[in-house]
Amino acid sequence: MAITSNVLDGGIAFNEWHSISFTTDYNGDGQANGGVEAYVELVNTSASSIDISGYQYFHINNGLVSQLAHTVPGGTTLAAGETYTIVSNNGSLTATMPSNITGQGAVADIAMNQSADVNLFLANPEGDFIVLQENGGNAFLGDDIIAAGLNPANQVGIDVVTAAGADQSIARVTDGEDTFETQTPSPGEPNCFFAGSRIATPSGMKAIEELAVGDQIMTASGRIVPIVWLARQTLSTKFGRPDALPVRIMAGALGEGLPIADLTLTADHAVVIDGVLVNAGVLVNGTTIVTVPLTELENSYTVYHIEIDEHDVILAEGLPTESFVDYTGRDAFDNHAEYLAMYGGDRLIREMALPRITARRLMPPSLRALLGIHHVTADSPETSPLNTRCAA
Repeated sequence: MAITSNVLDGGIAFNEWHSISFTTDYNGDGQANGGVEAYVELVNTSASSIDISGYQYFHINNGLVSQLAHTVPGGTTLAAGETYTIVSNNGSLTATMPSNITGQGAVADIAMNQSADVNLFLANPEGDFIVLQENGGNAFLGDDIIAAGLNPANQVGIDVVTAAGADQSIARVTDGEDTFETQTPSPGEPNCFFAGSRIATPSGMKAIEELAVGDQIMTASGRIVPIVWLARQTLSTKFGRPDALPVRIMAGALGEGLPIADLTLTADHAVVIDGVLVNAGVLVNGTTIVTVPLTELENSYTVYHIEIDEHDVILAEGLPTESFVDYTGRDAFDNHAEYLAMYGGDRLIREMALPRITARRLMPPSLRALLGIHHVTADSPETSPLNTRCAA
């Protein structure tokens, strides 16, 4: 898929828009208050760091008075693939610190209530701007641009989307790409393996937490490659989202004896089935593939991801799974400083050229039959391709 050209300063793009939540507190006031739990996520799609100091984000509904929601503080730089999330304030404008997001971010100066016909603007200090527009917003676009004090001639890109429903996001598939889809909200998170997951190496299977940078592992195609980085992140059950619980794929669940033992990974980490990347969360059938209940998790737990020379398919418990791809930047992990110390800076990894399934409605009938999934409804699981994929 193509990287979007709707960017500021060679790389900054709108990446995810979440307009309403009744289940998750994003502005840190201790409540999930519907329309005032909105957020917009920006991403650096380039291969270099970009200074976004002084960028301004405008949020406008129904052609009403333009609202400057946030000005990015001085000294704010996004590394390649890194995100910046702007979270709505509450109705009393008392929220000060975002919650349930990963990476850089801030609480807006306004309550970003959504009604309809929305135009979202992101402008740099020079006045160039990009637009994220809900279907219907075009009728108000010209007036909204003037109301925001922007010059229509300085518009450098626009993405037109259909707003997602409650507790869903509209997001690029994948980060920085041209296509938007409805997804489970995922502001800046990594998708990973859990401790104990065994990875194929030339000398046999080894638990992921026992591996180290420089160790050699096997890809599904038979390549022997060194580990560039073993990413590590500590997650909290207290502050994590209920819809992001890890997924356990039981031994043999995907046929032909795979995986060879139970495999636990985060919901947005993809396995490869018949040449297609399938996010683990959409495979859940309640019997052989299940979400891990909170009662089985400690207050916090550690997940891992393996970076090799490129985004490729590796083997975890014999099952083809994806290696690390930098959807949201490595700073989401606990040991990002270790990476910087080894390599001096982040590098951009392009996603492999395989289609990705992030919603159950996209699953082929043969896979639904294998898993015993016979009905797909509007409430069927959807996951985000964004942000991090890991194992535990």
